[in-house]
Amino acid sequence: MGYIGIVNSDEVISNQIIKLLKKDEVVNYKILTNEEEIIEFISFELPELVIINFSDPNLDIESIMEQISRDIWVNNFGIIGIYDQEKVSEEAVMKKYMEFNILTLLDNILYKIVIAKCAKIILENKQLLFNKGFSEKFFDKDAGSLKIENDPFTVSIYAGLTSSMLTQKSLVKPESRVHIQLIFSELLINAIEHGNCGITFDNKTKFLNTGGNIIDLILKKNKDPLISGKKVSIEWEMSRDKSTFIIRDEGEGFNVVKLKDKIKKEGVYALHGRGIKMASLFAERLAYNRKGNAVLVQIRHDKDIVPKAPESLSSEEIIDVKKGDIVCKEGEFGDSLYYISSGKYSVWHANKKVGELDPSDIFIGEMAFFLNNERSATVVVETNGRIIKISRKNFIQIIKKYPQYGLFLVKLLSVKIVRANIANAGLQNTLTKMKPAI
Repeated sequence: MGYIGIVNSDEVISNQIIKLLKKDEVVNYKILTNEEEIIEFISFELPELVIINFSDPNLDIESIMEQISRDIWVNNFGIIGIYDQEKVSEEAVMKKYMEFNILTLLDNILYKIVIAKCAKIILENKQLLFNKGFSEKFFDKDAGSLKIENDPFTVSIYAGLTSSMLTQKSLVKPESRVHIQLIFSELLINAIEHGNCGITFDNKTKFLNTGGNIIDLILKKNKDPLISGKKVSIEWEMSRDKSTFIIRDEGEGFNVVKLKDKIKKEGVYALHGRGIKMASLFAERLAYNRKGNAVLVQIRHDKDIVPKAPESLSSEEIIDVKKGDIVCKEGEFGDSLYYISSGKYSVWHANKKVGELDPSDIFIGEMAFFLNNERSATVVVETNGRIIKISRKNFIQIIKKYPQYGLFLVKLLSVKIVRANIANAGLQNTLTKMKPAI
């Protein structure tokens, strides 16, 4: 678990945040209450995640953020923002601090419900921290994925994270973020509700008419471990002119044509189909697969925003991989690095499985790449996914210009080495116990 800085001088809010973090076993944090210690903490502790109270009246947040922005070495962390919705709008905060990696914004009511879950989700999905700056300097295109628990209370977090990627990359205007976030919120709830939980429209109507709400019905369904164990996935691909998202559940699907006819017949005041209607209004394209368990949402980027072109000399190669494909082989020369966009991968050495990789590991093949050496292992695709191949030339050029990312990679490699050491220690302990007494 990463080190979290909490930029806030209000003792009541700090105590609430600490209580929530401890409850979800997030314990590695530090409260920062004045400008000097905030800058010192961020400069020398190099946290992965910082919680900032943007509405703190006792802190000059604007001055703090301006100091951070001047130092490219420290402006490389994810932010969970808290704001007072009675004093400032979400759009205003996002627009003012667009250059920073704000992953999600929570108002002064919502943070009390989801801030601990939000912190855990971000720290468990480190590719989200990687998304701003580093990836946009490499990739003409970008792609990624997330797996979502079957929990309705996490929907706002993932919808916020997904929509913030578009504004952070200057692909859509900040004022469009709210509409896009609503689209994802509705479609994610649909995937959990109708897909994974199998709640039919008749079930929903009956429950709502008795005074219940959809969250209570979902929680009731989730008491079944077969349902609670299901996931919703979001996959995305971003180019210069548009972004495409696919939201997929693990349910049985539904009759898409029948639903559209029902929505059309019931009109704008229908109890059902709100997510589809909303997405149809704000998305350029909305399409379900034949089974009805996956929906494609296409967002056209704002034309009057000129996004910064990546500084690599050529577009990197996005590769769709299937189960059983070999990404790299043991013994071959490692002249490229692979960024994990989605999927799971197994690592094999001397015909023995020695590890697993997923998007939170960020890269495949970095050891041979950095050492200019032969691959020490074979990496096999375990589930269908997507990787981005990075050339040595482009990688070195970016590191030369932005050396702070070298420190990020050192931290990443250190985590992998510690994990490998723990695994080896566990193996040695097992072998010792198995060794017969002499």
